Amino acid sequence: MNTQDALLRFFDRREYHLLAFERRLGTVYSRLAIIRLLLFFGGLVTTAVLALRDPLYGAVSLLFFGSLFVFVALRHQRCARSLKRSELMRDLNRRQRARILLDWDELAAPALARASADHPFDNDLDLSGERSLLQLIDTSVSDGGSRRLAEWLQAPDVDLEVSRRRQRLVRELKPLTHLRDRLNLDARLVSSKRLNGEEISRWFVHNQMEEIPAAALWGGRLLSVATIAALIALFSGVENQLWYGLALAQIFLALFMQKKIKRSFASGRELHDRLRALRGLFKRLESFNYSGKPELAELCRPFYTDPRPARLIEQLDGVLNAISVRENVVVFGILNGLFPWDMSAARRLREVQMNIGANIDDWMDRLYRIEALISLANFAWLHPAAHFPDLLDASGEPVIQAEALGHVLIKREQRVANDVDISGTGTIIVLTGSNMSGKSTFLRTIGINLALAYAGAPVLARSMRCTPLRMFTCIRVGDSVLDGISSFYAEVRRLRALLTALDAEHAHPLLYFIDEIFRGTNNRERLIGSKSTIAALIDKPGLGLVTTHDLELTSLETLSSKIHNFHFREHIADGRMHFDYTLRPGPCPTTNALEIMRQEGLPVAHEL
Repeated sequence: MNTQDALLRFFDRREYHLLAFERRLGTVYSRLAIIRLLLFFGGLVTTAVLALRDPLYGAVSLLFFGSLFVFVALRHQRCARSLKRSELMRDLNRRQRARILLDWDELAAPALARASADHPFDNDLDLSGERSLLQLIDTSVSDGGSRRLAEWLQAPDVDLEVSRRRQRLVRELKPLTHLRDRLNLDARLVSSKRLNGEEISRWFVHNQMEEIPAAALWGGRLLSVATIAALIALFSGVENQLWYGLALAQIFLALFMQKKIKRSFASGRELHDRLRALRGLFKRLESFNYSGKPELAELCRPFYTDPRPARLIEQLDGVLNAISVRENVVVFGILNGLFPWDMSAARRLREVQMNIGANIDDWMDRLYRIEALISLANFAWLHPAAHFPDLLDASGEPVIQAEALGHVLIKREQRVANDVDISGTGTIIVLTGSNMSGKSTFLRTIGINLALAYAGAPVLARSMRCTPLRMFTCIRVGDSVLDGISSFYAEVRRLRALLTALDAEHAHPLLYFIDEIFRGTNNRERLIGSKSTIAALIDKPGLGLVTTHDLELTSLETLSSKIHNFHFREHIADGRMHFDYTLRPGPCPTTNALEIMRQEGLPVAHEL
């Protein structure tokens, strides 16, 4: 399976088999529901009739029909879980298809809003928000996993060793489709809500069960021994009412401690589904065979070594269930009358909370990293033609070289790939071309693939090599009516921020993208401002690309060996414009603004 077409056929076959499985299972589910109903009422009537004739027959009938009912009910529940799992798998299958086809309507809404407009490059490269890279590739079931992935893609600085380690982890995770799918399904099968890890962490750290005084607990134990002894004596024929008073004392002691127990128990029960989902994720990671996956084994070590989080959360679940008897007044009275039930469970709850609380931050951090890595690995699996870039040391000149580099957010049948070769401090590519010819898209293509490369993912290219670079963009600059800022002034401020970033002392050069420089002013001032800015950029510790409609700027190539002209062009055939979106060397020989005006019916003269 080495092409996206093969993957799409795979998803189609899986959809077909899942639907067929659900149809068969749906029939079984309906039959089991009918059998449950018949067993319940039929057993009830039969048991009642037999009990009237002979109580022994009635007891045997109750045991027989009750056992059958429990057996069928369990099968019915298993059938329901299988149906739900199949439906969730079909949903996952549908989203995987949508990621290949860029069918945004089938993808989940973005987990995070778009980053602040002040971010150096997020908004211009469509890394977050609606119809973004993050929405396309994020498979996380937790908010923390989505945020971690966003942080990696939006990181303003690059740690080369960290990026290389992530790349090794993504390589290990790429073929593990079963693990990736199961982690997603395990969490969603338990809870339809996204996992809020921060809320869970806060509960373990800041909402721990109050400590039960040792004197109260020992007092309850002594009362329990005395109560049971009194009951044994009563059943042995020794008349006494002492057991009654001792049991009441036990119950009053349990009621006295309710304030300490109630708050932590109630909040724990509210998190019950999310804790079960978290336990499922930890359990899956605990039981996975890490043979041949050294990087992944090291990252997941706490999940399969003591104290194992899945087991601790299972213990917590048992304690919460033990305390839940408070919801039944009769059972509460019996258990707390005989034993220090609530106090013992509360003490155990505190112990488990403290054990988990000491490690929960590390466990959640690792889980978020695993989820982010799984998203990148899934992206790699869905794009067999993508390749992992060579991340070069920063000791030499800055460089970006790629063959057949394509944009992730453009459908593959419309995507045009171009080669990229930018190297050397101070290098500036002046990019000219007609309207709609692909200049802005080319800038975004480089930027979005670099964001993927530094995050540890493969890129949509036949090959790519790059050194660590910071990025800064000035592409999607707009006005603000509320702030009273014109688009021109907004661009000036953005360029000022770019120059500030270039002047800041940093180990890594800055890669900048400037689209339609000074588009918001008149021709004369735009030309003067553009030439002055480009001349200043040459002497800065960075390199970049500048797009423009001003063909006069192409003459700057003759003034400096660091400036290079490239262009996109169009051709007109049968009265229509056609674009090939192919990058070519040199300045653009054509323009199309007047032709666009004419084709849209504006009264444009052929000559002035």
